[in-house]
Amino acid sequence: MMGKQAIYWFRRDCRLTDNPLLHRALQECDEILPVFIENAQLNQATPWGFSRQGSHLRAFKAQLLVDLRAQLERLGAVLWLAEGDPVALLISWCRSLNIQHIYAETIAAEEEELELRQLKEAGIQVHSLFQSSMIDINAVQRIITYFPMSFTRCRQKIEALGLRFSMPLTTALEQFKIAHNWRESEQSRFVLYKDLEYQLEPNTSLPVVNGKWITDEERVKDYIVNDYLGAHHAAHYKLTRNQLQGVDYSSKWSIWLAHGIVSARTLMHELQHYEKTVVSNESTYWLWFELLWRDYFRYLFYQRTTCLFRYQGLSAEPISAPPFNKNDFLDWSQGNTGFELIDAAMRELLTTGYLSNRLRQVVASFWLYHYRGDWRVGAAWFESQLIDYDVYSNYGNWLYIAGKGTDPQGGREFNVDKQVKQFDPNGDYRQRWLGKH
Repeated sequence: MMGKQAIYWFRRDCRLTDNPLLHRALQECDEILPVFIENAQLNQATPWGFSRQGSHLRAFKAQLLVDLRAQLERLGAVLWLAEGDPVALLISWCRSLNIQHIYAETIAAEEEELELRQLKEAGIQVHSLFQSSMIDINAVQRIITYFPMSFTRCRQKIEALGLRFSMPLTTALEQFKIAHNWRESEQSRFVLYKDLEYQLEPNTSLPVVNGKWITDEERVKDYIVNDYLGAHHAAHYKLTRNQLQGVDYSSKWSIWLAHGIVSARTLMHELQHYEKTVVSNESTYWLWFELLWRDYFRYLFYQRTTCLFRYQGLSAEPISAPPFNKNDFLDWSQGNTGFELIDAAMRELLTTGYLSNRLRQVVASFWLYHYRGDWRVGAAWFESQLIDYDVYSNYGNWLYIAGKGTDPQGGREFNVDKQVKQFDPNGDYRQRWLGKH
């Protein structure tokens, strides 16, 4: 008699270490079929005329999935890849393979929640878990009931409870058992974006090895432990985090967190070891502080999903969005505003798929307060361009700067001249991306 079979649907948790839901699936099932589906809608146009997903993100995911497939194969598994409608494909596979169960992480955003509901409505048993936060959601349930509230208030409540991070799951995965027809399927050999012509920009601030991003889980951990913590960059993080360019001024953890290549719990576990054995100071605290911001937006979306993609955000009163000015958007998005810092930043984003946290805030503020633009347009452009796009952090931060989220100041407008004097006084950053001072 055939044992329990299930599909494990990798979404934003593309890792084998500290993946509680994957461990649970392996414990509860006899055979697991890992799959990753590229949603074809991501390559369609937004209402504002640009693709939801640009070439940087496609290229990064193509490399990531090659590595994930190799890791799974070492454990005796396969990875099915496909591009299309995730719900339709999953239902089709379940019916053709006579599979009743799907394991998929919970993502507290409208489109992703709808996908799981549709699978359940099709009669499939869906097992899900909210597992992307640094502090387990169950440990902060009392705090979440207070949302929406300011980040500062949230942090104070969490620190008062003595919560820092939840321990990662360190149990090694056992060998997978895979049905013969799964292994022989065309989907087990399918490669996403194999014909994508992509040239990695040499001036990128992201860590690169042999002309490639770091996407293999083991190599990522090695970079974090040896290249970042081992070189003591964490001990100076608070002093350098607002710099505009370079690999080491910030952790770059966001690119791996966004795709789930490594978990925030694992990062904090490594950081805590560094604090105990090397140094614990304001900079190492600030790394935790920034990871807590990441959790904060997750808790906010978990509690208030339905209203966070409207123009008025958390406001109870409907607010009309400003009309879309295509010329303004093109000037901003292509780096032709006439403001050198803004133009340099937008060209870096366009060229590399990455931008420092400081500049993300500055260019977002410029779109919102100089052009009086719709915050959702800017958020969608970042979604399209950023390699480290993450629905919670991206939309949460745009809401915050637009004053339609939880910012007690009601929005953040940055003075561009002041930013230049403070962060690019010698014009080095502008020189790199504009070729002039």
